[in-house]
Amino acid sequence: MPGPVIADYYHNLFLSQRPVNYVLGSWAVITNQLKAKMDASGRWETALKEGVDGVRYEKGKYWLKTKNREQPFDRVVFAMPVQQAVKLLAGTPWEPFMAPYENSRPTEVMVYDVGLRRVVARPFSYISDMNNKLFITDVSATDHTLVPEGGQLLQGIAYLHDDSLATDEERKAYLEERTTRMEALFDRHYPGWRDAIEVKRVSKKAMVQSVKHISGNRLLPNRVESVPFYFCGDGCEGKGELAERAFSSGRRVAQLILESALAAVH
Repeated sequence: MPGPVIADYYHNLFLSQRPVNYVLGSWAVITNQLKAKMDASGRWETALKEGVDGVRYEKGKYWLKTKNREQPFDRVVFAMPVQQAVKLLAGTPWEPFMAPYENSRPTEVMVYDVGLRRVVARPFSYISDMNNKLFITDVSATDHTLVPEGGQLLQGIAYLHDDSLATDEERKAYLEERTTRMEALFDRHYPGWRDAIEVKRVSKKAMVQSVKHISGNRLLPNRVESVPFYFCGDGCEGKGELAERAFSSGRRVAQLILESALAAVH
């Protein structure tokens, strides 16, 4: 990744004025701060855990429908995985223009979080097995406040490549094999971890990037021709990868909206 991209990423990150830890909710720390600022302004209303089920256009407004209500908006920004944006626009007049992006496949991982009642070993704060695409982060090594005194918090990540598996049985066997490899990596670097487990959480499939870097996948532009909405996120066009692309595409969308608003005034 180019140096300027990394520099811009950390510039954006530190503007939040608060530390961010993945296990504490990662971007939830930033979004909670943003929500607090929006609420304090008295100009905004934030709806949490209120999924949008549909969108339609009527009388110059875009109406978003949730389980409990339907409200009109002047502009709509989709900050979500590409697959969800395509699904939400299915059955609308804009569906045909989203077709080139409907088969984009995501990057998925297995997440293996382990909380230990004691520090069993601390050879490194980050361990990688590049051949098997396995990674372990000792989160508590860099932030001791995440665990009770004397405890240890480890997070394992195993990248999944099961696109070619045809049956549920094959996928189940593959996930079991990935789990076995992950646990073997824990055994190698953290002997005795199994006897010190206080809490364990395994997510067999978690999306880390909505558009994987493979042939046939296409990044979603911030604006799609003949579609009146804006799009941002790690699956959209932008600079960098993952969070940096989410940042850069979100900033670009904000600039586009500001330019549109200023043009309307003048």
